[in-house]
Amino acid sequence: MTERSTGDLLTRGLSFPMSDDDWLVTNLIGGGLLLFSFLLLPMLAVQGFLVEVMSEALGEDDDIPEWGDFGFGVMMTGLKSLVLGFLYLLVPTAAFVAFFLLGIGAGTASGSQDLAGLFTAGGGLLFLVLLLAFGYVAPAAQVNFARERTIGAGFDFDTIFEVATSSEYVVGWVLAFIIIAVQGLVANLISLTIVGILFLPWVYFFFSVSTFYIYGRSFANALDLDSESPEGRGRTPETRTDDGLTDDDTRMIS
Repeated sequence: MTERSTGDLLTRGLSFPMSDDDWLVTNLIGGGLLLFSFLLLPMLAVQGFLVEVMSEALGEDDDIPEWGDFGFGVMMTGLKSLVLGFLYLLVPTAAFVAFFLLGIGAGTASGSQDLAGLFTAGGGLLFLVLLLAFGYVAPAAQVNFARERTIGAGFDFDTIFEVATSSEYVVGWVLAFIIIAVQGLVANLISLTIVGILFLPWVYFFFSVSTFYIYGRSFANALDLDSESPEGRGRTPETRTDDGLTDDDTRMIS
């Protein structure tokens, strides 16, 4: 089954976190790791797991991944995914800093605080525009990373542009945005009680899995990837060592 319609994609996205017999255990582990994400390694593990969710979505896998399928390699994957996200955030941040510094320089040279304020406001506006633009294409970059397992794939602009300009991706991105908004609403509601606050990590994990699944499935629909073979995902199956590392991870460490 291919989720081509908006309703099917949304339904599948929301049900994907519960799509395995052990889904409750998987979500409990994911939320538990988020609870200790300040220790960094748990955060890397969760991010790596979300990359695996996108990878499964590319192949239309029916079940949410299981934590037992991964070892140390999932944290390496998460690290590379976070690095890619950081690199995408650099451009709007650099633009804002540049305008801010220009504003200070222009204000100092002219003695006009209004000119400095104008540059700062312009930098802030440019930052918001670029942040929105990069926030739109960054998920496509992350899915392509999940597909190829190299950070460079996140800058394959030909593929990313093809996906980002497709109607399938636009629909998926909007649905993911709606899910994120619902996540925020649910989080705010349960935060009204002390007991509810304790459940926040599990709420975030559940909705994050839904969101990343929709990103991956929308990417696959945009490129009409063959869901029946690893080649349809754009890469061959990875082999893992006993400690859960992929070949790419082993080369990185060595």
